[in-house]
Amino acid sequence: QGYKRPETKTEFSYEKIMIGNVFNRDEKNYLVIFDNYKNYKVNSYINSLIKNSDETVYKVDMSLSENASHISDEELRINDVTLIKISKGKIVKYLTGSEEIESYLE
Repeated sequence: QGYKRPETKTEFSYEKIMIGNVFNRDEKNYLVIFDNYKNYKVNSYINSLIKNSDETVYKVDMSLSENASHISDEELRINDVTLIKISKGKIVKYLTGSEEIESYLE
């Protein structure tokens, strides 16, 4: 039968991932927020909304050189704080800028 990973619910609602793993998450629907987490001016309001979100949220740190090389990439055009919603491996919502993201998460 093989090993079956126990199902557990973690206390936090987000996990940092690399940009190359954005489309290969296990969930059918989830959110990914792209921001520069080295810049300590990360929007705390957006972070609080993420923590209260019912959806699974992943974070991509665009300050890491491995991720920064994808800024303005063909499929993922990341120039500012960006939130995308992925459903079945495809982008279904694409929001750029704090105001748009806050409006969506509120």
